[in-house]
Amino acid sequence: MSEQAVRITREKERTMKKQKQNDRRDAAISYVQRRHWTVFPVPPGLKCGYSKDRHLTDGPWGCTSDADIVRRYWNDSPRANVGLVMGAVSGVWDLEIDTREGHPDLAHDGATSLAALEAKHGALPRTLSFISPSGSVHRLFNHPGGDFRVEHSTSKLGIGIDVIGDGFMSVVPPSRKGKGRYEWLNDLPVAAAPAWLLDLVRRPAPAPRSSLESDAELPSRELVELVLALLPNDSDEYDDWKDVGMAIWASTAGDGFDLFDAWSRKWHGYNAANTRIAWKQIESSPPHRYGPRAIINKLAEVMPEWETAAMNPAYDAQIDEFNKLLDACA
Repeated sequence: MSEQAVRITREKERTMKKQKQNDRRDAAISYVQRRHWTVFPVPPGLKCGYSKDRHLTDGPWGCTSDADIVRRYWNDSPRANVGLVMGAVSGVWDLEIDTREGHPDLAHDGATSLAALEAKHGALPRTLSFISPSGSVHRLFNHPGGDFRVEHSTSKLGIGIDVIGDGFMSVVPPSRKGKGRYEWLNDLPVAAAPAWLLDLVRRPAPAPRSSLESDAELPSRELVELVLALLPNDSDEYDDWKDVGMAIWASTAGDGFDLFDAWSRKWHGYNAANTRIAWKQIESSPPHRYGPRAIINKLAEVMPEWETAAMNPAYDAQIDEFNKLLDACA
């Protein structure tokens, strides 16, 4: 046998070995078969799906509850992590409790906030839980189903408490990040959340259109550009970034990818492919809960006096820099 033939044979053997020994693939298959969850492959180190040309279904991120499709995904991408779609589609949602060690920007651990909630309302039941490489503890609860929607939020319930709700996702064990692993803390049944917690996480019903009269018209393109020039992009949280993307979508009637791309370029970890993937996901599941002034409201949250600031020459360089980023997207 020639040297080249030997190399090809060994490469085939390595590939077959990877396909035979893949804990993430096997876990994903177990999740769809035993737990009836909906999953999808996640690029290592990220919190998003692969590009759409690699999707085998029409669902968000190419998600599936078909074991044969799961097997094909991981045979094609053996290093992929496991993404779990949250909400009614999988029958679960995720209560994430962050630590200061993993999130230095927090004023205190999420466990402190959770203890205060439990002291006020009552203890949470024990439930299926896992821990991420950053030390965050994720508690899964049954989704009530029907027209109930769990509102996705960051620190709304308290500092360091995130809710991963309908239409969002969590990376689950045995996924890896760097040298760390996502690991199950127990194998308990998924518990029902108490009524008080469901009241806190339930997505509010859309306001009647009459109460949104001030939001009835789209803001001008020039105003959205100004807002994005002033809006900082310094969070490392994927959900915060995508939330701004949804606000841009709503404020431009879906015609603002270049604005999202330019604003995304402000971040030190900008990735063009991931930005386009996120926008495609937003397009496939439009955020109708946002009004046309959503992006303006985002800026107002962090800069209440933004209209005055916009006239301050001190921000001219910042505005010019954003215009350069926007030109780069043309």
